[in-house]
Amino acid sequence: MNEKDYSENLKIYLPPQTADIIAKWMVNLALRITLWKNRKTKLGDFRSPRKPGEKAAISVNVSLNPYAFLITIVHEIAHAHIYKIYGRKVKPHGIEWKDEYRKRMLVFLNNRIFPDDLEREIAHHLKNPKASASADLNLEKLLRNYNVSKIKPTFIDDLKVGDVFIVQGGRQFIKGEKIRTRHKCVERGTNRVYLISGLMECVNLLA
Repeated sequence: MNEKDYSENLKIYLPPQTADIIAKWMVNLALRITLWKNRKTKLGDFRSPRKPGEKAAISVNVSLNPYAFLITIVHEIAHAHIYKIYGRKVKPHGIEWKDEYRKRMLVFLNNRIFPDDLEREIAHHLKNPKASASADLNLEKLLRNYNVSKIKPTFIDDLKVGDVFIVQGGRQFIKGEKIRTRHKCVERGTNRVYLISGLMECVNLLA
């Protein structure tokens, strides 16, 4: 896939303004990606090529909220970059990987992609990244607060036109004009238009 295809396919799972950057990194590293509905044992992984001519691959669970999805995919992209340079000569989560992961995550921290509480915790997390975000208990706890089923509900009526929101199941929409009791909303990734009740619960993402 090219950058545009990757961006269109991934932006429904990612926070706003991040898909193009991720797509560029994926193409530069010639990566394949597999999206899993849910795995209890891992959030994502990296697989090196098993035979000549085969592309390296990463996988990510689509059940993750957008912020957790972003952290996980950057984690795996950093693995792919380090493998491309060093092969198996360095530790999977050694200093080389930590530096690469930190450098790529700072792109999003500097662009203020995350809510303030997550931004502070991620900055702390990046001082010495662990093997996975779930191994960092404070970060994992904060990330769970952004799962739709866990967060204090916001109603679509409460959002501004142009706000990006996520509903139960992980689908993301951009709020549009109100038509009686419903709002004309565009789904990110498909550009399909839906009329959605103003009383639907959602999570407002940073636009």
